[in-house]
Amino acid sequence: MCVLRVGGLGGHRQQPDAAEEESRSARARPRQDREALFDAEDTWVACLAATTSVVAGLRLNAPATARAASGLLLATDVADYLVARGVPFREAHEIVGAIVRRLLKEHRSFDSLSVQEWREHSPLFGDDVRSAISAAASVERKQTPQSTNPRAVAAALDEMRDWLART
Repeated sequence: MCVLRVGGLGGHRQQPDAAEEESRSARARPRQDREALFDAEDTWVACLAATTSVVAGLRLNAPATARAASGLLLATDVADYLVARGVPFREAHEIVGAIVRRLLKEHRSFDSLSVQEWREHSPLFGDDVRSAISAAASVERKQTPQSTNPRAVAAALDEMRDWLART
């Protein structure tokens, strides 16, 4: 219901504005804009209740999540690793592109590379490359608000709980 109805909420939101404009020229006519507004609110409340139920019952499959986070999804992290070691981003991008092309051809992923294989592409890959290029390390490196970093997620949840308590 939510997916089907949300598109109509924008129209309901604009309808009161149009009705108000019309009512200026015809003050005697009863305003019917409230019906659309109440309908929009009812839809919003129903969607919020449904979403709350879905999220409350959500259980993550950790092994499936880990598999989804593997492969070549960390290409940007590889480039960032090189940039942190002084490689200009454009050059880091080219190096990572070569690594990705190789891995695609060989049906492999970043975690299958040995340190020596990393160094075939750049001598700047250190002994820490295998631990630095992981889903957990990627998430931990994100430091901006609303990022995937566990502390940022906890802060966002606290902020939302505070907001819900105030409303």
